Amino acid sequence: MRSIPLQTINQGTGQESRYQLNSPLLFAALSALNPESRVDILDLKPAVPEHLEYFADFHCKLVLPGCDNQLLREWDDEMLDAQELSALFEKYITLPTGRQKPLDAIFLWDLPNYLDRDVLSGLVQYLLPWTDSSSVIHTYIHTRQTMPASPASFRLQRDNRVRVEINTDWTGKSPMYYQELLHKVFKPFRVERGMLLANGMQEYILRIKY
Repeated sequence: MRSIPLQTINQGTGQESRYQLNSPLLFAALSALNPESRVDILDLKPAVPEHLEYFADFHCKLVLPGCDNQLLREWDDEMLDAQELSALFEKYITLPTGRQKPLDAIFLWDLPNYLDRDVLSGLVQYLLPWTDSSSVIHTYIHTRQTMPASPASFRLQRDNRVRVEINTDWTGKSPMYYQELLHKVFKPFRVERGMLLANGMQEYILRIKY
């Protein structure tokens, strides 16, 4: 199984490579976390100083595998079944075994845009045992026909904005995961809130609904 073939189609689109983004749903989810209680967060992006600083005020366990690029590099057309996908996730996303407190938040950022449906669904199913109805997933989904050819970097800012850094001048075709398709690939998670942002991405908060 591999990432979506991006069919690189353009270079030098004029899009800013670094900019500040208002992200209301992300910071609403963060403000709902209780700094007085233990907070368990999974962030698939590499650790950055801004995030460590942001969560310094929390009684927080951050799981930071920094594996988004590794996952994208290692999909293989021969890896088609759930067992092989699970083995790949286990290689890069180390989560505690046994009875544990569910994750409070999972930050996927823009990674779902670069995964095909089976891989994205497999990732959700792999994470499912560490979640419950209190867990939230946050993600950004591209809504335009094209998107950067590789995932961006995101850095939390103290002014309740996110600094976005585009790491390529090339663009590729966007899979444009619409809401009902997200419900299928993220099952049993469903969209709780969605918002269109200034940069053309749709911001989503997903939660298990029973």
